[in-house]
Amino acid sequence: MKKLFVCTDFSSCSESTVAYAVGLAQQTGAEIILFHGFSVTTSPRVHTPPVTVLDEVTSLREKDILKKLQTTADKYQKTTYNLHHDREPIKFRFLTHNGLPESDIPEFAEREQADLILMGAKGKSAVERVFLGSITHAVIREALPCPLLAVPKDFKFQEPEHIVFASQFSENEFGLVDMLLKNWGERFDAKITCLHIDSPTEDNPSTTKFKNKYFFTPSDRMAYERFTSDNIAQSLNHYLNRKRVDMIAMLTYRRGFFEALFHQSQTESMLEQARLPMLIYTK
Repeated sequence: MKKLFVCTDFSSCSESTVAYAVGLAQQTGAEIILFHGFSVTTSPRVHTPPVTVLDEVTSLREKDILKKLQTTADKYQKTTYNLHHDREPIKFRFLTHNGLPESDIPEFAEREQADLILMGAKGKSAVERVFLGSITHAVIREALPCPLLAVPKDFKFQEPEHIVFASQFSENEFGLVDMLLKNWGERFDAKITCLHIDSPTEDNPSTTKFKNKYFFTPSDRMAYERFTSDNIAQSLNHYLNRKRVDMIAMLTYRRGFFEALFHQSQTESMLEQARLPMLIYTK
């Protein structure tokens, strides 16, 4: 990872996102691009001011935002996570734009050739924030140029050692698994577990093609788990509590699995305990 595109609204949730990005940057040497989107609007009760006035207001707003971005960078410039103290200071760049975040974020991330977008998750967990409505949710519905990592509020950075990929054991997922192994498994010496929880009425998926594809991948780098449950949310919560997991990864087209999970009445209790970053790939 060479460029991290980090979105901030200067909230306490965004602080967790920036702090996580700093941890990744210290580990990978990546540059952090801090982005804040805003919108200058006028009240429908008043006449639209001249263009020059709007331009001046926008310019003043941008200057104020750039100062805040610099303050944020200064705060985290000296933050360390006991990873590599001999690394050079983290490189920060700042971007701000007057527009709609859900369209600006993918556009600017692509323009900057970012390797990862990081956004805050203001709910009880990244899972809740992404799927129960937010700018983050709106953004992942766009054509993202790279993966997006939703970081829950108050989550403390730690090098990911175990990443669970919510899998259908489909050949369509091979490309994603390859990226997980390269960008996270090898980079952080992390284990990738492909997990599928099916309902009693679902056709049982087979891991055969996965095991054949990754036959030479060591078991301490990649594992497979599948079990059946009539309570997906409770089972996933039990799994996450039983196993040490640092991150959940998924493809957004796999909404069937997660919608089945999130409309359950017991979801709230599960989410309160599963405060994990979610790595989202779109396809």
